[in-house]
Amino acid sequence: MRSRSIRTGRHALGAVAGGLALTLVLAACGSSPSSKPQPSAVSHAPAIPAGPIKVGALFSLTGAFAQTGLITQATYQAIIAHLNAAGGIADHQVQLVALNDQGNPAVAVSQAERLVADHVAAVVYPGLAITDRQTVPVFMKSHIPVVTLAPSDQWANGKEWPYYFDAYPLNKPTMATLVAFGKARGITKLGVLGDSTPFSQSLMADLVPSARQAHLPIVATAAYTPTSTDMTVQLQQLRSAGANGIALLAETGMTHVHQDLLAMGWHPTILTTADAFFDGYSSLGALAPNTYANCGIGVKPGQALPPAVSTLMQTVAAKIHITIPGNSGIIFINNTMLILAYAIEHAHSLNGNAIASAIESIHGVSFTAPQYSYTFTASNHDGWTANAVHMCRLVPLGPQGLPILATP
Repeated sequence: MRSRSIRTGRHALGAVAGGLALTLVLAACGSSPSSKPQPSAVSHAPAIPAGPIKVGALFSLTGAFAQTGLITQATYQAIIAHLNAAGGIADHQVQLVALNDQGNPAVAVSQAERLVADHVAAVVYPGLAITDRQTVPVFMKSHIPVVTLAPSDQWANGKEWPYYFDAYPLNKPTMATLVAFGKARGITKLGVLGDSTPFSQSLMADLVPSARQAHLPIVATAAYTPTSTDMTVQLQQLRSAGANGIALLAETGMTHVHQDLLAMGWHPTILTTADAFFDGYSSLGALAPNTYANCGIGVKPGQALPPAVSTLMQTVAAKIHITIPGNSGIIFINNTMLILAYAIEHAHSLNGNAIASAIESIHGVSFTAPQYSYTFTASNHDGWTANAVHMCRLVPLGPQGLPILATP
């Protein structure tokens, strides 16, 4: 039987994202977590010890990615506080051990090792794309489950990353959706602008074949460094190549991109990721009507939110005191916490193997609300389905700051 903490959490929890991109039309259905059988592989796992359950996180709280890191940390803190108020996990309080990785891979590895030494039961945020390729192997070696949000395709491979579980749309379906949407919106020549980060590079690796398959020519590509403040040269390169649309694949620097586009008087259609809700959102200005981001959770125009989702959004927003456009990240982060809670409670253990086995038993299970369901297997550790990826408008926003689904 499901414990009180998760049953309550399904109706009252929420979360944000950084790094992060996303959409599922609020019409699909999922089964209740209580309907899933307990996995037989975990029956001999050690019981949960007394005291709080520690979960680790690596946030970029200083440096170029601090804006995303601070918002993401505040959201996790709010969600975990609300989870604890509802009884925690298996009647244990949850303690967030949050460390600053500074957006620096070397620092991030050191901080990851600190989390291992602190005996965290799981990691709910292993860092942004610029650091997680270094930190995740540390956790895999120690058999510490990572239950988080990440778009990189590689993390879905359960055979290669047996303790990594992703609750977020992957880059491959995201880029395919972005290309198809852009072509339907009338883009005939696509320019690509990135920020030279691993995040940008991984998106580019999926964008190119998607554009080729859709017969949408990429006429030019350009890149800037995360610390750049003037992208005029790169933008002029794209415009000179005849681009009438831009794929902006970046984690940072978008404020300067917007400002430079406006200064140039160039208003192309912009296709970007959900990171645009965190970086540069207020600088869109006249670019807003023609700017679209991928979204994993969005609403149709005029659609009301389910009560559980509305309560969740209001609760978290009241705790973090930060305005977060594109609030779908709240739901995704909430889902990750409830997936972890489900696994621990079904495993009756903090053993990494037991938790991983329990997550792999999740098939068509919903958490925050029945509209959002997840399926994991031993080989596929990304629970979000490819057909649940869409494009949304950046402006205007729907109820509780959720993005509005865009029509091609």
